[in-house]
Amino acid sequence: MTINTLIDALRELLIIIPAIFFTITIHEFFQGFMAIRMGDSTPSDSGLSKFNPFLFIDKLGLICFILFSFGWAKSITFDSRNFKNPVLNSVTVILTGMAANLIAAILFLLLIILYKPQPDGFIYNLFFTITKFNFNYFFFNFLPFIPLSAGRVISIFYPGYHRFEIIGIIILILILIFNLTSFIDIIVSNLMNIFI
Repeated sequence: MTINTLIDALRELLIIIPAIFFTITIHEFFQGFMAIRMGDSTPSDSGLSKFNPFLFIDKLGLICFILFSFGWAKSITFDSRNFKNPVLNSVTVILTGMAANLIAAILFLLLIILYKPQPDGFIYNLFFTITKFNFNYFFFNFLPFIPLSAGRVISIFYPGYHRFEIIGIIILILILIFNLTSFIDIIVSNLMNIFI
């Protein structure tokens, strides 16, 4: 490996790692925020109500994110028994994370359009990667496997679905290894190319 290759790899990591941390943190933080607003103090009691990416890092999910631009985080914990409407409020909490990613993606896309950073510069690449990762994370969470959001929503209506979590993780890893998420990446890339 040449020095230039190493420098390029380090430069890429300086963009990818902050983008990953921001993407997973905003997702989990706003889930915790919504759970607290709905009447459950579990996120704050367990120390998961802070905007701290290290609280939400799942090692395997992080590795997948770095390798494939798709991954997952440790899910925020909440106790639905503290909600007035356990089913509706639980679904709302989970979907809030997805909504946070979608809003973040749109906001950073607008920053690129309005701020017009130098193409291929550090700021442009950082904003572009944050935008792409948040769009990817939003769509990726529609896959019906725990620990993803859609899988967690299914488990609210069918509690026994939790028994298949390890199977879901294996399926997700296979999906990533065989690049079956490429259709999501194509959709996101085409969507961003319309505006940038």
